[in-house]
Amino acid sequence: MFLLEGEKKRIVKILDVLLSNDPDIKTRAVLFDDCLEVIKQKQKKQFKTTYPSSLTIKYEDGYGVVRYHTLFAHGGYVFDGATIPFNIGKGNMKFQIPALFHDIMCDDKSTIDYQRHFSSLIFKACLLKTKVNPVVAEVMYRVVDIYQAPIWIVERIKNYIEKLRDRWIKRH
Repeated sequence: MFLLEGEKKRIVKILDVLLSNDPDIKTRAVLFDDCLEVIKQKQKKQFKTTYPSSLTIKYEDGYGVVRYHTLFAHGGYVFDGATIPFNIGKGNMKFQIPALFHDIMCDDKSTIDYQRHFSSLIFKACLLKTKVNPVVAEVMYRVVDIYQAPIWIVERIKNYIEKLRDRWIKRH
C-alpha cells in the first residue's frame, strides 16, 4: 500500500472489502465503582472489540493496478463508534464495523499513508458491505470526508516536517 515517492497516490476505485471475521463489538458499561474520569472515557469511547479481526481492501490504484491492503483491529481496541455530527448511526450496530476500521485509520494515519480520501472510501465501502442504505452511506461518507479534511491536513504537514527534520539530521 505504501507508495514510493513520485508514484500516483490517487485511489481510483474500491473494488471490495473483505472482513476476516465479525469483530464482536461490545458496549462498555459504566460500573458503580468507576471514578468520574473513567466514566467520561467510557462515554467518549463507548465501544470495545473482544477479539482481533482484520479488513482487507481490494482497490484499483491510479495506474489501473489491482492492489490489496489489510487493516487489523486488535482485541480490546476501544473506539467511539459512528459519531458524525447528527448521530445518524449512533446505537445501530451495523454502523460500528465500518466505524471501527475508520477509527483505526484515524488513530494511526500511517496505516494508509496519510491518505484521508482513501480512508473515507474504505468507510463508505464498509457501510455498503454491512448493508447500510446507500443514501445513508453516501451522506455519512460525505460528512466524514468533509469533517476530517482540516484535521488530516495538519497531520500531513506534521509528518512532512518530521521527515524533513530526519533527513536533515542524517545529512549533518
